[in-house]
Amino acid sequence: SKERIPYLVIGSRKELIERFREFLPREMRKKVVGSYLTRADQDVSEIKKRSLEVIGDFEREQEDELADIFLEEAGKKVKGAIAGAENVLGYLRDYQVRTLVIGKDYREAGYVCEDGHHPFLRRGPCPACEGSAISVGDIADEIIEEAVRQKAQIVHFAFPHPDFDRFGIGAILK
Repeated sequence: SKERIPYLVIGSRKELIERFREFLPREMRKKVVGSYLTRADQDVSEIKKRSLEVIGDFEREQEDELADIFLEEAGKKVKGAIAGAENVLGYLRDYQVRTLVIGKDYREAGYVCEDGHHPFLRRGPCPACEGSAISVGDIADEIIEEAVRQKAQIVHFAFPHPDFDRFGIGAILK
């Protein structure tokens, strides 16, 4: 299946990289995320290491682009982007989250409704059903669980993004 190969990296001599790319089927060309110069006699472990570096750089770049969406209090750069747990939870309650974005080290205490399992931040009854609540040390898992239940896409950042990390969590709305 085409879905089994998420990325392709081309390692070769400079003059062969583009020629090789041209021979790939169109669907495979779309998966090429980078290239690097190498020799035919290079050790397999070095090839793997270099390929993983290229993929890591590509993934970091993708994360940086997504994190930039949330700059300037979110939504100004991309309509429908919101940031911060309170905002995310409100839109999650309304089934309006298309993509949930979780920062690398995001953790926040909160509460979960005993009846409907709705996550929320402030002490008191559940804002969705007025039911009683249970305190949780980290609400991220509860938010992710609710987003998965609603079939939202989940993106976990693997790298720190200082501008996004001040929010910790964000969402792109439907």
